[in-house]
Amino acid sequence: MNLNRKLHEAFGYCWHEKHAEYRGEIACTCWATFKSEEEFIQHCKSSNPNYKAEPWLVIREMKKKGLRKRFLSSIGTTTNLGALAKMSSLIAIDTTGKLAQLALDWLQKEG
Repeated sequence: MNLNRKLHEAFGYCWHEKHAEYRGEIACTCWATFKSEEEFIQHCKSSNPNYKAEPWLVIREMKKKGLRKRFLSSIGTTTNLGALAKMSSLIAIDTTGKLAQLALDWLQKEG
């Protein structure tokens, strides 16, 4: 299972993928149905976030869950400038999934 899916599910959301095909329609795991493959693919792309490529989404979800401050303090981010610079670099330039992996590990342990 990929990191994006694991983290999305750890946040409590459904990962969208093909559940079944019946009489020319595609059913998603969220139970929405689609008449075309293109429509289904667009649904999955817009519903399944890429936390690795867009690390700011990790912080947004932590905020929604009321966990942002605890999570940020757990990775050493405080009000000092050095820690804020570290966090900024994780959010702004990390596309390796480092922040997403930190979040998943933290949620599995603390969340």
